[in-house]
Amino acid sequence: MSATAQIGVTTLIGAERAETIFSRFKAKHPDVALEYREGAVEELHNMFKHRQADLIIVPHDADFELDPDILRLPLMLEQLFFIPRFSERSRWEAMECVTVSDIAAEAFALLPDNCGLTRTTRHLFHSQGHAINAYEHRATGYQSMLDFVDASLCSVTLPESKIRDYTGTVIPIVDNGRPVAIEYVVFGQASNLPRKKFTELWDCLLESKLTVTRPSPCSATPAFSGIKSATN
Repeated sequence: MSATAQIGVTTLIGAERAETIFSRFKAKHPDVALEYREGAVEELHNMFKHRQADLIIVPHDADFELDPDILRLPLMLEQLFFIPRFSERSRWEAMECVTVSDIAAEAFALLPDNCGLTRTTRHLFHSQGHAINAYEHRATGYQSMLDFVDASLCSVTLPESKIRDYTGTVIPIVDNGRPVAIEYVVFGQASNLPRKKFTELWDCLLESKLTVTRPSPCSATPAFSGIKSATN
C-alpha cells in the first residue's frame, strides 16, 4: 500500500457501513489502505482536531467549531423511527407516522451520549417544545434499547439501520409531513494522506453522496435533519 487514510466513524455509522460509503474510492485506488476507527463523537472530534484522522463521519453538530481550512460535506440522511413498548403496540400499529407531540408522553430509553443519538433525540424533542421523558435506566446499546421495548419497559427512537432486522412495530417520525432524519456530516483534512490522494478521496465522496431514508407513507417530500430546527 502506498498510503493509508485514517477514518473515524460514530457507531451510528459503524465500520461496515463506512466500507460501503468509501467503496467507490477503494475500487479506484486499491493502493490506498483505509483504516476505520469507531468511537464516541467527542473522541472523534478530538482525533480530528489533533490531526489523527483524515476524515470523520458524525451526526451534524452546530457546536463543533472548525478551522477555516477544514472541509465539510453533508453526506447522508437516515430516517428516525418510533418503536413503542410491546404492551402498547396495538395502540400504535395503525399509525402510518407520528409527530413528536404524538409520542411526547411516552418514556424513552436513552444511551449514554457517545454516538450522538441521545443528543439528536433530545434536540428533536426540544425543537418541538417538549422535554423528553427519559426512562430511569440507561440502555447499553442499540439492541439493549430494543430489549427494553420488548420487555414493555419503555419506547425508543432509532434510525433505520438499527431496526432492519427488528420484527416489531416501527413508525416513521415526521414534522410538518416531512420525515425526521439524522444528518451525517463528513469533515476532512489531509492529515495522514498525501494531498493528491486526499483530494481524490474527497472527490469520490462528492460523487457518491448518499441519502439513506425510507419514504414516509405520510409524505413524499424530502427528509430533513432531526438535529436542525424543523423550520430550517
